[in-house]
Order: sequence, then structure tokens, then C-alpha cells
Amino acid sequence: MSAASLEKSVAKIVQIFKSANVLIYFKEILKFGLILFKKEMTMTYFVYIIQSEKSKILYKGITTDPEKRLFEHNNNFSRYTSGKGPWKLVFLAPFENKRSALIRERQLKRANKEYLKWLIKNYLNENT
Repeated sequence: MSAASLEKSVAKIVQIFKSANVLIYFKEILKFGLILFKKEMTMTYFVYIIQSEKSKILYKGITTDPEKRLFEHNNNFSRYTSGKGPWKLVFLAPFENKRSALIRERQLKRANKEYLKWLIKNYLNENT
């Protein structure tokens, strides 16, 4: 959708809302949407590795909320990790944008076990 057509659509909606006397609410909704959009633009993404305490298997993923994501893994909200926990966080790396995080996640998913062991060992040594 072009900026001009978006502007026309917004103008039509504003006319409708003016007649319904709810323009104030509409402006607040738009402001809230812009705030969410700006928050998305500055969001930190994390690539993480978790390890099953039961079977020692590794799972690699991406998230914006590591605590919430670990909770989801440990409470069977994730199809792959369901029933294989409990899980512990063994690696976490921040990224400024989603693209960089996705590239790193793909690299880790393709990495061999020896590299992952080395990475986790160094991460745990630095963060304990």
C-alpha cells in the first residue's frame, strides 16, 4: 500500500470517526500503534541455546524475551522441546536486529557438536 493510498484510507476513517464523535480514541489507537512499531524497531533479539537436563540434547532458537521463552520450553509450549525437559539456558547472545539474529541462529543450527560444546564452555566460563 502506497503512502498516498494509506493517507486517503486514514482520511476516510477519520471522517467516519468524526461523525461518530470518537476521533479522540482513534488518535490514541494510532499513537499506541506507532509506539509499538517504534518498540519493534529498537527491539533486541537473542539467539539462545538450551540443554535438556534429562537427555543433554541441545536446542537452538531466537527470541526477544529469553526468560519467557525458557519458561515456554520448560512448560511444554514448544512442540520440539515438549516432554524433553527440564531445560537450562547454556548460551545467550544479543543482536541489534532480527536479520543478524536469524543468520547466527542458522549458523548454530548447522554447527557441529564440538564447536557447540566449545562455544557453550566459553560462554559459561565468562558468565559464571
